[in-house]
Amino acid sequence: MMVVVAILFIAEAGNTQPIVLERIHYLKANGKSYLQYQSLKTDVPSINAGIPKGKDPATYYQYLFPNEYEFERTNYSHADLLKFQGSNYSSIVEDEFSPDELTIDENGVYTYSQAKKGMDGHYGVYWSDHYGRGFSKLAYVWIIPEDFEFISYDVNREGEWVERGNSLSFFGEDVNDLLFKIKYQKKKRTPDTFLKREVKVKKRLTFQSSHPVLKVRDNEKVDGDIISISLNGEWIAKGLKVTNNEVEIELDLKKGNNYLIMYAENEGEIPPNTAAMKVGGQEVILNSSPDKSEALELIVD
Repeated sequence: MMVVVAILFIAEAGNTQPIVLERIHYLKANGKSYLQYQSLKTDVPSINAGIPKGKDPATYYQYLFPNEYEFERTNYSHADLLKFQGSNYSSIVEDEFSPDELTIDENGVYTYSQAKKGMDGHYGVYWSDHYGRGFSKLAYVWIIPEDFEFISYDVNREGEWVERGNSLSFFGEDVNDLLFKIKYQKKKRTPDTFLKREVKVKKRLTFQSSHPVLKVRDNEKVDGDIISISLNGEWIAKGLKVTNNEVEIELDLKKGNNYLIMYAENEGEIPPNTAAMKVGGQEVILNSSPDKSEALELIVD
């Protein structure tokens, strides 16, 4: 089901009490569908809430409070209205992002970008009333499945971002007309096989930087070992002769999990192929043979 407009709130009248919005997205396993909970708290006497054009509130919402409302079809191109008497509003919706909101590129990167649609000169996530106010406080939260990871996030207003495990929260004060842009992807998992060879993870290393330097050398007697090195499925070195002289390669790691595989092009004089891999000052000895490749998992916090 497509969502073509962010939920909007319009106060019919009232005073200048705090306006607090909490919105939480629970992303589903396909990365496109979600369950959304939101709650609005204020002291205005009545609220209008937008519902995507053409939706029936009786079937669109899994939960709605208060359950008494007026439903109004409007001339707006993207939304109709629910009219509530009272100062609080909350709902749960199960839906799927529309192609206007969510794109997936050839690298499997999901980009959520809020459509700049609204009413009364407002857009994105907004509040509209006769006083020209915005949200006194706003919490905007994404919770993604364990096998996904956030890449980047941005919004056009000042506030605080907090990332905890698989959740991402934005907290703002005195904000309005917010446009969010969030990128995420499936976590990169070290494959069980690579070019028909078994892959064994030798060690997991953690970094703060996305660009540590990899240093490669022979850790024992130079015996003619030739290797290739793959990072996240892409070659970063091909046909590298392993000697006592260190070869340096600057890595370009993604946030979260990355995998580096050492692939033997031969076995040298003394099998298996062996090389010392030092990444960001942490050294690990990797072995590789015609039927097995050892790997490192490189994790960027």
